Amino acid sequence: NTSIADLDLSWNGIAFEGSLALGESLRSNKSLRRLNLENNRINWDCAPYLSKSLSVNTSLEILEV
Repeated sequence: NTSIADLDLSWNGIAFEGSLALGESLRSNKSLRRLNLENNRINWDCAPYLSKSLSVNTSLEILEV
């Protein structure tokens, strides 16, 4: 997606598999500036996948977990 700048995924029950899919999307996204992931089921098992993706994403400025 090239137009979404602010994405609120709070309270969506995102867990391990959702974190993997989200991580893949974050690697290639160039427009997202703010991502809200509050109150999901993201845990320490998910963290390595998300952190790898976030390390290559240059557009994200605000991450809420």
